[in-house]
Amino acid sequence: MKKISFLGAVVIALLLGSNVQAQAQVSGTVSLKLMPVQTIALNTADVNLVYSTAASYSSGVDSTSANQLTCFSSSPFQITVQATSVDVNMPNVTLTPSAGSSALGGLPTYAAALGVNNISSATPFITSTVGSNNANFKIEYKAPVVDVSTNTLHNSASGTTYTAHLTYTIVPQ
Repeated sequence: MKKISFLGAVVIALLLGSNVQAQAQVSGTVSLKLMPVQTIALNTADVNLVYSTAASYSSGVDSTSANQLTCFSSSPFQITVQATSVDVNMPNVTLTPSAGSSALGGLPTYAAALGVNNISSATPFITSTVGSNNANFKIEYKAPVVDVSTNTLHNSASGTTYTAHLTYTIVPQ
């Protein structure tokens, strides 16, 4: 009888002890904070447009840089472009953005052809209403027809080079 009483007491103690443990609890918090992030990379820094044939003078020259810009943005964004240090008498080279190989979701807005002689302040170039996971953009550069009968731009036996410095900036919207 003593054995049964002792075993009963042990069982009751175990039940009460496990019951107390089941009711013990603690709590904590996990926070996830999404910070705004915008990055932009210029994958091809220099674009050279060369007038080297009679056809290039009479037709103009162009170059398309596929995937020239890559951007990441955690929110809607705008990329602007600005030309600085534009050489005097430089023919007005135009730049036109479009989708690259890694397209951007949503319906981005692309600027029409912008002339380097006309973008002395930050000018909207690409605008998106959604974020971007490393979308690529191509840019077409187009130099105009040069009328050599009235133009004195080429004045050296080794050629004359005109330059403009372009700055691309990404800002959240």
